[in-house]
Amino acid sequence: MKYPSSSFFKGAPSFYDVVTFMKSKDLVAYDILGLQYRALDNALSQVDIAFDKETGLFRKYHYCATRRQREGQNRRFELLMRELSKRYKLK
Repeated sequence: MKYPSSSFFKGAPSFYDVVTFMKSKDLVAYDILGLQYRALDNALSQVDIAFDKETGLFRKYHYCATRRQREGQNRRFELLMRELSKRYKLK
């Protein structure tokens, strides 16, 4: 669904109204993408919102990695933090 971030149209629903209406249909925001900006002042003017059924396939898991993938992410993060601590002499 395309949603303009500011009221370009008189009487247009607010972001809250759209999300609340979709929730009443058992749909919840899954992803926000396709950001567009106004040429006038570079302010956010429109976003694309992907909705999914609250019990839908894309909401089946509430984590973003397997245990093994997460362990790898944690190791890489720890190495990065050690390197930054050395570089910037942080404790």
